[in-house]
Amino acid sequence: MGFLSYLVSNWTHKSLTTLAMERILLLSLFLCLYVFPAQLQAQDKHAAPPNRSVLPLERVPMMQLPKLDNEALKTAELDSRKPGRAPHFAQPIPVDIDPELSGLWENLPGDSLLWRVHIRSEGAHSLNLGFSDFYLPPGCRFTIYDPRKQETIGPFSIADNDDHAEFWSPIIPSDELVLEVTLPALRKKDLRLHLTSVNHDFMDFDALVSNECMLDVVCGTQNGFPEVDNFRNAIQSVGVISVSGSTTCTGYLVNNGNQNCVPYFITAYHCDISNATAASMVVYWNYQNSSCRDLYSGLNAGAGNGKFDIYNTGALKRASSSVSDFILLELDDPLPAKANAYLAGWTTTSAMPTGGIAAVHHASGLEKRISFSTKTPYVGTWNSGSQPVSGGNHLVVPQWTTGSTEEGSSGGPLFNKEGLVIGQLHGGTAFCGNTGYDSFGWFRYSYLNGASSQTRLQDWLDPQKTGLVSLPGRKENVCRFITETDVVNRDVCQNSKASFLVKVQNPAGDSVRFAVAGLPNSWKAKFTPARITSGNSQLEITTSNAVQGFFPLTVLSIKGTDTTKTKIFLNVTGTVKPVSLLTPVNNTQEIQLPSRFSWRKDKSAYSYTLLIARDTNFKNVVKKQIVIDTAISLTQLPLGEQLYWGIGVNSPCDTIAPKAYFGFSTHPDIQISALPNNQSVCPSETLSTNLRIGFGYIGPVTIRYRISPALPIQIAFSKGSSNLSPGTTLQAVISKLQSLPAGRYELIYYCSDAKYQDSTKVVFNVLPVTSLPTLVEPIVNAVLVDPQPAFSWQSQPNAVDYQLEISTDSSFVTQSLVKKIIAGTTYQVTSDLPAGRYFWRIKARNTCGETASSARGFAISNSNIGEINKLKATIDPIPTTGIVTLHIASPITGAALDVFTISGQLLFSVTPDGAFRDFSLDLSAYPSGVYLVRLRHKLSSLTQRVIVQH
Repeated sequence: MGFLSYLVSNWTHKSLTTLAMERILLLSLFLCLYVFPAQLQAQDKHAAPPNRSVLPLERVPMMQLPKLDNEALKTAELDSRKPGRAPHFAQPIPVDIDPELSGLWENLPGDSLLWRVHIRSEGAHSLNLGFSDFYLPPGCRFTIYDPRKQETIGPFSIADNDDHAEFWSPIIPSDELVLEVTLPALRKKDLRLHLTSVNHDFMDFDALVSNECMLDVVCGTQNGFPEVDNFRNAIQSVGVISVSGSTTCTGYLVNNGNQNCVPYFITAYHCDISNATAASMVVYWNYQNSSCRDLYSGLNAGAGNGKFDIYNTGALKRASSSVSDFILLELDDPLPAKANAYLAGWTTTSAMPTGGIAAVHHASGLEKRISFSTKTPYVGTWNSGSQPVSGGNHLVVPQWTTGSTEEGSSGGPLFNKEGLVIGQLHGGTAFCGNTGYDSFGWFRYSYLNGASSQTRLQDWLDPQKTGLVSLPGRKENVCRFITETDVVNRDVCQNSKASFLVKVQNPAGDSVRFAVAGLPNSWKAKFTPARITSGNSQLEITTSNAVQGFFPLTVLSIKGTDTTKTKIFLNVTGTVKPVSLLTPVNNTQEIQLPSRFSWRKDKSAYSYTLLIARDTNFKNVVKKQIVIDTAISLTQLPLGEQLYWGIGVNSPCDTIAPKAYFGFSTHPDIQISALPNNQSVCPSETLSTNLRIGFGYIGPVTIRYRISPALPIQIAFSKGSSNLSPGTTLQAVISKLQSLPAGRYELIYYCSDAKYQDSTKVVFNVLPVTSLPTLVEPIVNAVLVDPQPAFSWQSQPNAVDYQLEISTDSSFVTQSLVKKIIAGTTYQVTSDLPAGRYFWRIKARNTCGETASSARGFAISNSNIGEINKLKATIDPIPTTGIVTLHIASPITGAALDVFTISGQLLFSVTPDGAFRDFSLDLSAYPSGVYLVRLRHKLSSLTQRVIVQH
């Protein structure tokens, strides 16, 4: 494919589809190529795009997802809700979006790349994303934002990679999202970002309502609810969760006997979390209203002002049981400091709690609420209803005193008066205003029962097997100490040293020591100082005798029994060596463009420098390009010249210039190029193409052409088609396209002299004109009793839309009473038409013009109007010489007509077959006089007088 074809095809790929934009771009390129010739540098199809400024967002490819019916999805969801089922708020839409196949890559300064893709799911109240393969290489930054950048999450980095290689985003309240990646060009091949699920919020959190009796967790003594203040710490353990981007529940953090703040998280088993979906769980912290709303108020029932801006994404399943409806997970990332998180304490005592109990939950998935009961719970089972069961596995709260629970509350913890967890919500009949019960999976049962560590809590929450019966809660920031490094990844040469600055935050102020996990046997790590209480330590890693490669390491900061882990990465690179050149081989003559240049790989190389010059010393360079792979296809080089090529090798540790070269010559410039080479035209338009003949021909040039499908056409050349000079530019014009049927055509131009020949292809589409519209209703000369009549016509395959015109003039010269552009094939007038005679027609329209139907007459009648079953009806003409017609506003079936003399004698009856709107009666056989026509339909009738005059 020629250079022009390459560019135009790439423009098409980037969705510059409007005719105006194409013409501007193509004209600009034509001027650059033909009026102001310059040497254009070719691009490897596997390499980064050419350096340029970042394109505006409207140039980034948009993935428009299928439109969903929010109301239908919401209705189906509400109909499916029942106790023990996790509520759904979003519909997953399967997608296949990957930087290798989708979006737009651009170069940034400093050998960096930018990738973006634009996604839209029309009508979504929010979106969240699921990536089935997720790996961000060193130096990569990944951000998700709405196009107006009012909502942004990220940037995410190598520290957000997990062993399960999945990533599920928090929700963003927008129906459009932009995914953006920046990374070093050398790391492009390592990026994995496979988006497979876009989750479309059809419920709309802002429009959801909960029951009016729910109490905000920010309420307290000052609002008349002093009991809330006793649970301030416990409240901070609770978060709202989403699973697989589509379901929502409540859950809570729980403390363990090692007191090391492992982020264990418990929710309900029925919230549909498994080994396969645990990575998709997102927990939102501090999602609560900022003020205490009055109970039983409309404001209290609606959505509040909570934000989803503090979250954890991803978890690992540790244990679960459907019997007591629990699942224990471990969040796979540290808790964010802004969560102000609390790991709830718990108790396994068998004694029933006294003095009141409290449940913290996210009713309807909305802001965090708290409910209280002064009733003493009792032991039951999920199926026991409100009856106590000896040896049961649930705690039953017989009635709530303040607040209640509902969908979305599932998994919320139940606390005794000391703020210790005794269960998590399974479900029940409780609702605002009723005396229903709620069943909670009993913490004691979940802790002690189960056949293995995969089905009970004890192994995880008492890992030292100390026989704990209860454990107080713990603020996460008390046991928190944070370790981070000045950089995450470093490049280092073989047998050298890499340094990291290790920064420690340790609120407790006790001693911290260090170690590095994952070191190869010959490596050494040294910390200076080796112990600190807080501050910085210098880590020096010696890579003596190290092999080349990418090494993930872990810095361990050890404080008593607590250990934090910080990932770092070393990329060890060796000394580069000259590479062997492969193709084109030495002394290749007259290579055709595009041509592939290839060489052998050096395992230490980060990149290669391709040099092409007019001399063997590479002083007169005509082409220089950095290449990541070991091959590149070039489409533009000086033509008809002797050239030389070589490869330099680059790495962080070494750079060498080309040590060898191969000579070759390029084929003369005999290219014929066409611009534009892809057009769409109407039959009435002219197809014009600019042709350029290369300078490499040695004699007079002749142009021939062939069209497929083979149909007779005539092309006029602005400078003739023979005896043309090399380097000539000319114009080819087809002015009579009416003879070509609508469709796609390929036009090949051949350019030749006595020695050389080249060809180029032009594709053009002849657009169809519209067919003559066929009118359906009203029928010819219809008499209508509805002053707002309905019109219909047959669909035309080539029409984009239709124009309905109604006038009192059959030629439509006077101003039309109605002139309406309509996308479909029906329309009902919205304003009454006065009684009288009218004409109507339809124009079928598309980009190539419009085609008008013939005019059809109809009349609006407002005399002698009656009504039957809410349908207007009339008979005309009155008087008549014999034939009268009954007109009804809409077709009816199962009706009958009777004709009587004025004295009531039945003359005849008729029952029309099927549906009818107009029906004629012949009274010509009867003498002049007055007659009665009765229409019977269902249980109603309508009688009209008819005068017959012979």
